[in-house]
Amino acid sequence: MNISFDYIILFVSLIYGLALTHALSCIAELIQHKGKYKNSLIWWIWAVWFFLLSQGFWVSIYGYWHDCTNWSLFKFSFVSLQASLYYFCFYLFFNRRNEIEDDLEQSFNKNKRIVFLLIGLLFLLMFTVSPFLSKTSKDFISQVKLGSLIAPVLFWVFAFIKNKTANYVFAVFMLVLFLLQIISDI
Repeated sequence: MNISFDYIILFVSLIYGLALTHALSCIAELIQHKGKYKNSLIWWIWAVWFFLLSQGFWVSIYGYWHDCTNWSLFKFSFVSLQASLYYFCFYLFFNRRNEIEDDLEQSFNKNKRIVFLLIGLLFLLMFTVSPFLSKTSKDFISQVKLGSLIAPVLFWVFAFIKNKTANYVFAVFMLVLFLLQIISDI
């Protein structure tokens, strides 16, 4: 397949854009109906983290694949799968107002397991399989220390942990880690 990376990243960007559009429309509904549901700090921490993750994953896709000139259907399918799994995570996490049952924390807990399992899979695909398939060095994201195997395992473990305090600590840890990574790029 002789397809330019520009077309591939445009396709991936459309999927990411759809995920972000869904999330933003759900948040807009929450803002419009504030006071009609029970707010949740853990939900908002993860919401911010998801927005940061969309940027990080998009940049990672670009970093790993921008030099690829020989696109096979397998490589295109792999990159499309990553973007599609990301969309599924957004769609499962960000629920419309009528889907949250008046409590954001219940909404978070309802889909947490599948979302965390998918996020773990995405980290594994992004930081372990992508470098192998794209034949690109990981130098452009050297500050990502948890990317390859630790992050997927953390998400897979926390998919099954129901302890509220542990989940808060994990959420804050992941958000702070991401923010520190962004600050380290300055």
